[in-house]
Amino acid sequence: MAPPAVDTSSTVTSVAASTAIASSPIDILSDYVHHSSQSFGTLLNGYLQSLDMLSSYRQREASLLARLEQQQDANALDEDTYLPLKDSLKIVRLHIGQAKKLEAKTFLKCFEAIKNEPGWSQEKKISVLQALLALGE
Repeated sequence: MAPPAVDTSSTVTSVAASTAIASSPIDILSDYVHHSSQSFGTLLNGYLQSLDMLSSYRQREASLLARLEQQQDANALDEDTYLPLKDSLKIVRLHIGQAKKLEAKTFLKCFEAIKNEPGWSQEKKISVLQALLALGE
């Protein structure tokens, strides 16, 4: 009995579509940044740094909240441990607020740069913008 015939053209198209869907926003952006102006690359770097900063502050906040909860569960929460944790949380939350503002500012600058990037098609601009939005989620 002969093996079933394989439609290679639909298989290749399917694999290509899966690969395109599986591309991460970073992959898309790094591909486009090599074909863009230097100013866009600089702005994109600033945006990525602001996202990284925001992420690290959120991790710090989660760590402090976990410590606070852990000490509450152990009934080991007294004034000497609670107040420093509470103060640290306040400070981290202020930093989170500042990092969110920086992220928004750098996103808007990237958005403007994308709109004005010479030689980019509408499709390319939309693709880069979607990748930026995906990173910020």
